[in-house]
Amino acid sequence: NSSFSFSTENPSTTSASPRGAGSASILCEAGGPFGALRVSRLKVVTDNSCVDVRGTVRHLDAPRDLHIDASIEPSTVTMSDLDLFIREIPEDVLSPELPIGVRGSFVGPPLDFTTELDLTGAFGALSGRAALNLNSNPPAYNATYDMTGFNPGLLFGRGMPNTLLNGRMELQGADFDPAAMNLNFFLVLDSSRVQGHSVGALQANGTMIEGTMDAEAHASEGTTTADATFTARLAG
Repeated sequence: NSSFSFSTENPSTTSASPRGAGSASILCEAGGPFGALRVSRLKVVTDNSCVDVRGTVRHLDAPRDLHIDASIEPSTVTMSDLDLFIREIPEDVLSPELPIGVRGSFVGPPLDFTTELDLTGAFGALSGRAALNLNSNPPAYNATYDMTGFNPGLLFGRGMPNTLLNGRMELQGADFDPAAMNLNFFLVLDSSRVQGHSVGALQANGTMIEGTMDAEAHASEGTTTADATFTARLAG
């Protein structure tokens, strides 16, 4: 039941090393019982990222039961710095130096959590909820996100086709590498563009298994409708 308070008033006194070159400065203000630590501010700044978090950390005295309930204030992060927070995500999942605007929440153990996030950047905007289990092998996840002007090729790279997506996507899968992932998806689009082609209303569902996508789609543009099934090799 003991309690304590902790504050770093000079960020330069506390440092850590991200995966890339450079260092990070950390500002932390926290207090309360060790088993229910209240973090009034945790700010991590690197050359390319600035992340500001507030919340409660429970069971610091029992790491196997560690639980985080945090709000992510408006922040910016790049993939090259993300391993400061979650080292288990492979470094080449996202475009390494693309700034990503982030705000939302994080609830659960550090490697098995749910999150509500708004993501913005040159790739467009994503807003929704996801669950991620990094303890499983391979990592497992599910997510539902609304998309506004979303270009996944800018966010993920990997030679994806140029697209501009407006609508909603639902994902459930395992593994982050397109060449190895096992993914089920459902997609609803409106007023989008795929490889320069206009897409009015479209619904699609399918799978992506080890780099091969199989999907069924129903599309409409004005009075024209079409149904299709297709297979595409996206990786490897």
